[in-house]
Amino acid sequence: MEELGFQGFWVTKVLESVGSEVTELKAGDHVIPSYMAECKECELCDRGKNNMCEVFIFNYLSGVAYTDKKCRFSLNGKPIHHFFGLSTFSEYTVVHMSCVAKVNREAPLDKICLLGCGVPAGLGAAWNGGKVKPGDSVAIFGLGTIGLAVAEGARIAGASRVLGIDINPAKEETSKRFGVTEFLNPSDFDKPIQEVIREMTKGGVNSSYECVGRVELMLAALQCSHPV
Repeated sequence: MEELGFQGFWVTKVLESVGSEVTELKAGDHVIPSYMAECKECELCDRGKNNMCEVFIFNYLSGVAYTDKKCRFSLNGKPIHHFFGLSTFSEYTVVHMSCVAKVNREAPLDKICLLGCGVPAGLGAAWNGGKVKPGDSVAIFGLGTIGLAVAEGARIAGASRVLGIDINPAKEETSKRFGVTEFLNPSDFDKPIQEVIREMTKGGVNSSYECVGRVELMLAALQCSHPV
């Protein structure tokens, strides 16, 4: 390999030390790293589109630190590149202060690590992306962490029907604790699941969410959505 890199971002960390210019954090603080950093000064941050921060968005995949464009890791003299500015699978890592969110010390680290990506991704998809409203019908493809977070977000938003689609029947019971009202296993039907959903909902759901990352499921999610 010409380039090495530490992976990882869904974690919680304890700060071992901070730089001399860091004032809002201190050693010993519990934090959740996030690659969605914000400078709070550029035009997009000022407009509330901090997920597109002009300062940090192009640094995510550069493999180097934002401040001096250098790697903080090395192996036998060769640089080990950063992953999304975090590299959290390393026992120790170095991140920009804008890439961590301080959390309550009493919060269990093995639970709140999910807040680093999966849970806010799912909740945000339901609340900000699909803008689920009371009485809406929703279809969720894939009932892992992100899919369950979408279900929870839809439930909180007042959706009347939350259809959870997954080929693993063991997920049915858990998914219903998170807001899924009807569990559908595509293997149980002799027609494409999107057709089943359109028939169940008289034309399609108000919003659908693909939470697996497969192109065919993205298409199915689109095809089971109501056209208006």
